[in-house]
Amino acid sequence: MNYKVFFFIFIFTYLNLYPETIFMKDGTYFQGQIIDHDARIIKLRSGGETLTLEKKNVRKMVYSTDPKVINRMAKLYAREKTVNKSENTKKTIRKKSSDDAYKSKKVTDKRIIKMNSRILKLEKKIQLLQKRIKHLQDIRESKGKKK
Repeated sequence: MNYKVFFFIFIFTYLNLYPETIFMKDGTYFQGQIIDHDARIIKLRSGGETLTLEKKNVRKMVYSTDPKVINRMAKLYAREKTVNKSENTKKTIRKKSSDDAYKSKKVTDKRIIKMNSRILKLEKKIQLLQKRIKHLQDIRESKGKKK
């Protein structure tokens, strides 16, 4: 009789060691009994069907079947998911604006290079014109001295 009591206590405790609610990283959760698990997957019996879940997608396993606890955790994870989405959106916007700034800087740099090359050409032209003016002035002075 004593062994039967210990046996039932052991079985009851053993069955309660496995989580009965599994929260996924995408915000969903599954309730059921874990049939098998290994390093990569968890097999869960839920509503008469067997689900195979990858552990890399599991966020948390909970031992409680209390609806209040499960709903509270589901709301918490859903809220965190929306916060993460908004942060990802902000990061995407920042990245896009930095990409736009980079492209704008690149265009500006190209314009600066073009303008610098035009300035150099104009400076050379000015030097040539100054030499020509000086040459013409020398010619005028030499003609003025001859008279």
